[in-house]
Amino acid sequence: MLKSPSTLTLQPAKPSKQPRLKRIMIIDGFNVMRSSHNLVTGLQCSPYDSRMNAITLLPMLKRIIKQGFRVRVVFKRLPKPFEILHNYIIGALNQMRLILYPEKDFLEADDKMMLEIAQRYGSMIITNDAFRNHEEYKEIATNNTIKYKKERNSKFSLDALQKGLIFENKIHMLATEDKVYCYPNSRDYRKVKSSHNNFWPATKNDIKAIDSLCDYVYYSICFQMGLRIPRSIKFMDDRENMPHKYVDFCVRNKIQF
Repeated sequence: MLKSPSTLTLQPAKPSKQPRLKRIMIIDGFNVMRSSHNLVTGLQCSPYDSRMNAITLLPMLKRIIKQGFRVRVVFKRLPKPFEILHNYIIGALNQMRLILYPEKDFLEADDKMMLEIAQRYGSMIITNDAFRNHEEYKEIATNNTIKYKKERNSKFSLDALQKGLIFENKIHMLATEDKVYCYPNSRDYRKVKSSHNNFWPATKNDIKAIDSLCDYVYYSICFQMGLRIPRSIKFMDDRENMPHKYVDFCVRNKIQF
């Protein structure tokens, strides 16, 4: 069971009988991955390691998809292996076509892309970036962003980790229903409706692949900490060494992209 280090709390909106549409969720990839350098203290890197952590994206994606929203991760460009921990996650998400990046890499190219998508389709951007260098998108930066914060996870313990994937730190997002849903009386209702024709929802295979990535992360943590192989990973046992590559883990788990 994944105890997510990412929470999206939707505060109830005013009652309405009008049909509503779910806005596309755009994750600011570099911004979010820099926010949770260490998810389990002392496990993955030294305090001097400046690499971003791709694990942070998984629970966020899982939670958003579970709530029925369509989601994409935007990067300025695909991260280079030396810049990031768990780069296999980026490769897998890219294969699922859940990652977007501009054709040309230039200063703040990802910011420009996210703001343009939000303006064109009424989508929401999950980021702590204020986009101060983009005055022309000031209204979008104010109305179409969801902030998040890193919090200590009070439920974390080694005993809890042996029962399911859990992290010392979690990312908490707070958004009202009025912000993530679009109603017919909204001025960008047609934009949001159009977005559903251009951004397909996650498929069953996508969800299965994300679950597999979470299993591999969980297995990796247990292996590094000397814990038993999680019971949820039924195709391996304690007599086996951990597969060095995620692709080998997929072969054992009969996962195909």
